[in-house]
Amino acid sequence: MSTIKKGNTVITSGRVKLQPESASFTKQCFISTPFLFKERPVVIVTVSTEETSTAYVTYGVENDPNAVNETRFKISASNNTVRDETAGCYWCDWIIMGEITEEKIIP
Repeated sequence: MSTIKKGNTVITSGRVKLQPESASFTKQCFISTPFLFKERPVVIVTVSTEETSTAYVTYGVENDPNAVNETRFKISASNNTVRDETAGCYWCDWIIMGEITEEKIIP
């Protein structure tokens, strides 16, 4: 995870592996940052792979209201040909940006 902080604004980014969800054509992951935000931060995600030409489309960026001492989002994605089996490793690159309320120490 990379973080840039200026005043009370933070931009943090990272990469996580998507995991299969209920079907092979849907995948999900959780992204989190140890910062708490005054309002819902801007969240930018892309899904990519180097193994296949099958594209994935992000259809869900849900804030996890049960997260404690962090901000966490569930990312959901589906391939562009619904119901087609999809193999390979898919990655979610993300950026979270916003005004923080309280800084948390990154462990």
